Amino acid sequence: MLHRSAITIAAAAAMLVGCGAAAQQQPQLRVAAARCSDLGADQGVASVFSPEKVMQVEPTYERRIVTRGTTVQYVSGARLYVPAEQGMNEAYLERVLSCHAASAPTASDHPNDPLRAAGIAHVDVEPAGPAMRIAIKGTSAATGKAIYQRSQAYQQKRGEVSVEQLSAAPQDRASF
Repeated sequence: MLHRSAITIAAAAAMLVGCGAAAQQQPQLRVAAARCSDLGADQGVASVFSPEKVMQVEPTYERRIVTRGTTVQYVSGARLYVPAEQGMNEAYLERVLSCHAASAPTASDHPNDPLRAAGIAHVDVEPAGPAMRIAIKGTSAATGKAIYQRSQAYQQKRGEVSVEQLSAAPQDRASF
């Protein structure tokens, strides 16, 4: 009986701690949204992060230990290089791009915008000589690969492509 009441008390305490953590997370989400809402994010993204301005795209890799002594390397995202512009610092650009990634897609978005891939973990910006290096990392290997593929297509200014087979004509083997 004493053992059962100790388990009940421990479970109740765990639930209270969990509820407290959830209550603490809610204001942080509002703060992040408030910080994005006061930005001219769409204008900032359009002026700096457009397909014409992306100079170079590179994949980023991560290693995961699968078993003892065995590691797997996978594409975790992409690094994009854009020219550094007057008045733009890396902290502000990172904030604008992170807000763009967290916001809802719009009709004016490029179909291959890598910041619109589902499952972006974070965006980092740092200076790289005369350019800014934008590192976009996904939450999984599949997301990382999608970010990299979108980044390549974005730089090459390609739209989304789909291929459908409408019909198949029977082949005459005698003509081969």
